[in-house]
Amino acid sequence: MRPRIVLAVAIVVHLGLGAALATGGLRPFYNDIRNRPGPAADFFAVYHAGRQVWTGRSPYARAERPAITPSHFAPFRYPPGVAWTLGAAVAKTRPWIAYGAWLVIVEGLLVVGVIRLRELVDDPRRLAWLRAAWLAFPPFFLELWMGQFTFVAAMLTFFAVLAWRRGRARRGAVAWAAACVLKLFPLALVPALALRRRAGALALMTIALAAALAPLLAIDGGVRGFFALNFGAPEAAEVHAGNFSLLALLYEGVTWVTGAAPDAAGWAVVARVVAWSLAALVAVAMWRGRRGDLGVAAAAALWLLPLMSKDSWEHHAVVALPAVALMAAAFAARPRHLALTAAAWALVALPSLLVALQRTPSTWYPDATWSPGVRVLYHAPHPLGALLGLGLCVAAMWRGDAAGARYDAPPQ
Repeated sequence: MRPRIVLAVAIVVHLGLGAALATGGLRPFYNDIRNRPGPAADFFAVYHAGRQVWTGRSPYARAERPAITPSHFAPFRYPPGVAWTLGAAVAKTRPWIAYGAWLVIVEGLLVVGVIRLRELVDDPRRLAWLRAAWLAFPPFFLELWMGQFTFVAAMLTFFAVLAWRRGRARRGAVAWAAACVLKLFPLALVPALALRRRAGALALMTIALAAALAPLLAIDGGVRGFFALNFGAPEAAEVHAGNFSLLALLYEGVTWVTGAAPDAAGWAVVARVVAWSLAALVAVAMWRGRRGDLGVAAAAALWLLPLMSKDSWEHHAVVALPAVALMAAAFAARPRHLALTAAAWALVALPSLLVALQRTPSTWYPDATWSPGVRVLYHAPHPLGALLGLGLCVAAMWRGDAAGARYDAPPQ
């Protein structure tokens, strides 16, 4: 198929998915649309935090006076600096207008990313298919529905890598530091940057993140509450139809095999072992591939989000877009690796089996009546896709043979 036709079809699919989101056509396919409050629950968490800043209250406090934010907002779990900057900015306008503006920004970032893919891929046919993979990616529309910030943080990391490859060290440092302040998962790139002696980027990130977290010291129980909310031990209630983490899959697998749910204390240990093992594996692989393509290391860092988090939501799959693009550039001369990269994309792109399994219109825990084997099957595709993507990156770094090292300009 000609590249122009591929791109035209992808644009039509993108517009069709957008229309389906607006008219409720995607509702049966996604737990966060069908069984959770919305839209914009996550965006309004930041909006609410901004309102709290303007009225002199803690951004983590639920009560809001006067009540302006729509009542279905999710708990605010970001660094307080996000409330004092982005939250305070969006809270100066009406909530639904602010949400609409955020949708335009996120869609605009997607378009910019699609255009800039030409910096990674020269072959017109492969470029067209890569752009199609971005445009026809259903979880992106779940990200829009939630009013989430994962895609923005992933794209800032992506733009940072592109800047570093072009020798624009300061621009890359700013983009990556902003990504780390907005969401913490881009910090997984720290070992790769340290090994490449990008001291400026690391210093800027440290200063920016310290400033973003510093207000926790002025909030009663702020430090403990923030880290408990984001890094606390996993709970059985967090294993549900909206959680597509590797840990949730393992939990359901153990329940299926043993016939009983894991012990809470023991499972907390398992969760830490899994997370730290993955982090250590990637860090060692980054050391092995320290002279190779930074893009592969960045892709590995992005894939870690749905694998290390105790609760990885379906919209977290958007990290696959920059990750797959960076992998496509690094594996340009390896058809088998490209095919496996496409398989990883497909596993995280496809909607879950919710549309076939849920019989009730809306319920908080639709999986309560499913058999253990069905729950395993339901949770499996997304974490397995992320594992495949991460495995390809780790293998490439371990061998030190990832193509594209020529693009990794020295720090300035």
